[in-house]
Amino acid sequence: MREFDLRRTTEALSVCRGDLSAAQVEQTRLTDENNSLQTQLDMKMAEKCELQRRNDAELGRNQNLTGTLYGLESKKRTCEENYAVSRREQEDLGFSNQSLQGRNCDLREEIDALRHHC
Repeated sequence: MREFDLRRTTEALSVCRGDLSAAQVEQTRLTDENNSLQTQLDMKMAEKCELQRRNDAELGRNQNLTGTLYGLESKKRTCEENYAVSRREQEDLGFSNQSLQGRNCDLREEIDALRHHC
């Protein structure tokens, strides 16, 4: 009986050693996989930081360009307003000029009439 218990205990010990060995192999595999995944995570985090840095730079550039665009749009509006005012003044001067030319023709006719009359 004692020999039977010893044999059963030895067999159980062998099974436990096999299970322990399999668990150690599994632990090694999982540790390697964990290290690989951690390396990939570190690379992705570095990539994320780089993308965030680029995003911040683009955002700053976008804000600068937006400010420049607003300034240019304001200048354009001012130029368009000045152009419209100048055009109206030019049209007014054209009408005034036509009026003066008409009066000038009338005066020339009067002068010619007076010359012929005298």
